[in-house]
Amino acid sequence: MAPEDFSLSASAAAAGGEELAPATRHRGARSIVTFATGLIYTVTTVLLGFIATPLLVRWLGDARYGAYRAALDWFGHFSLLDFGLSGALLPILAAALAREAHRLPQVLRTAIYAYARMGVFMLLAGTPLALLLPHLIHVPPAMRGDLIAAAFVGLAGFLLAPFTPFNKLLETAQSGYWVNLVLLLQACLSIGLALGLAWLGWGITGQFLAVLAGMLLASLLYAVRARRLLPSGSWGRFFGRPDPQILRQLRRLQWPAWILTLSGRVQLFSDNIIVAGLLSPAAVVPFFITQKLAALGQREAQRLSLVSWPALAEMHARGEMDLFRRRLFELTRLTSVTGCLLMLPVVIYNRAFITAWMGVRYYAGMPLTFLAAANAILLACQSVWSYCIESTGQVRALVPIGVAQGAFNLAASLLLTWRLGLVGPVLATTLAYLGFTIWYHPLMLRRHFAVVPWRMHWAMLQPILLAFGLGLASWQWVRFSPPSGLLSALWQMAIVAAVYGLLAWVLAFSPAMRRDQSRWLATIAASLRRLGRSRPQ
Repeated sequence: MAPEDFSLSASAAAAGGEELAPATRHRGARSIVTFATGLIYTVTTVLLGFIATPLLVRWLGDARYGAYRAALDWFGHFSLLDFGLSGALLPILAAALAREAHRLPQVLRTAIYAYARMGVFMLLAGTPLALLLPHLIHVPPAMRGDLIAAAFVGLAGFLLAPFTPFNKLLETAQSGYWVNLVLLLQACLSIGLALGLAWLGWGITGQFLAVLAGMLLASLLYAVRARRLLPSGSWGRFFGRPDPQILRQLRRLQWPAWILTLSGRVQLFSDNIIVAGLLSPAAVVPFFITQKLAALGQREAQRLSLVSWPALAEMHARGEMDLFRRRLFELTRLTSVTGCLLMLPVVIYNRAFITAWMGVRYYAGMPLTFLAAANAILLACQSVWSYCIESTGQVRALVPIGVAQGAFNLAASLLLTWRLGLVGPVLATTLAYLGFTIWYHPLMLRRHFAVVPWRMHWAMLQPILLAFGLGLASWQWVRFSPPSGLLSALWQMAIVAAVYGLLAWVLAFSPAMRRDQSRWLATIAASLRRLGRSRPQ
């Protein structure tokens, strides 16, 4: 789970006319910093990505760039070999920080031990993959040596696994702003090196070297920053025997989290692999490029759930169930509105944008664009419900549906890609969401929190219907006045998003919700003013 804590409970206190307690104000100020640095990271990496992608495709070629993207996805699946360790570590760190600070060195020592063992296991398990990767991705014989060398560079990244607990400590200690800044530095270094090495002709190996250099920099910075959060003199106690009790806690908590991570990764991160395996590595490039804007919008729509789940968990723990249900409904509605606001311009202008940015041959069609946008909205709403269930200790309730949905998605992706081509994996994801998540998660919300399922469905569906109506009108406008270039496409996309935002504010939000959002914005402004007078501790 994400570290940001953009507190809805702070908004609730403001809406009720209560003055926020100093601790709540302090957490709200730090959350604003985290949220702002997250946006800075997103904007910066988006701009760098739009500049770098055409250059990398030109210098590497479609086949090498597509093979690199598919190889990254293969290595991304190795995160599953932590068997839920990351998800299990967070609540243990949170308890140590909140109530037992003296145990923090023991927790970290045990976590470092567990991650070191995991890194060695990943290294051994990844060696056969490195040798088989050219056959899994079906690259030409001339590229096989380059891909194998790149894979062994990727394996070296597993040696950095013992640094992971420092990153988790910063997240749990509400230092997400520092994590975002480190990620920004990592992205700048990796992208800069990737461009330089591609220009020098280092191929896929150079791209993996750039990724490894960024990982090394981030790991060192996490460790340096985490040292400031530890008791004096504890730095040297990280290497020794692990605590058996903490190891048992980790093992007990990690399996449900691992099963959910497995099903989610199968659904979201296997598409490039399937396209490369059933079609060709070169086909990954238009498949990836066409979904680029939708993927960016999806990440921003999900940010609402990432920054709100701690406050919902707090309301649940305090027994404020009426407020909990009201905020959950509002957050679902707000997430759907945000997703539609971001996806509507993508559906209408994606072809014009990609044509001006990369060239029309990298646009894979309207069906792929539409389905990618629909999946972004559905996933964002699912994240709201999932984080709500997981953060209140009900994670086991999601395991059966997660397994069923992941298995269906994988089977359908293989079949539909074979029959339909590039649109197959994305269509399979849409069918998985509609067939499993949309009805099951609201039922779990009713079982555990007495939430009315149809209200959750309506909170999600109303903004989508509004976007559909505006989209039809905007589509006619584009037919008669197509954008003339990249800047023209961008400002027209901004106009469509602004019009939808205004319509949603009037038609999708109730008067009470508009008042709450206004007070929510006032709380943000107050937190920002306090930031200028006090430094977060």
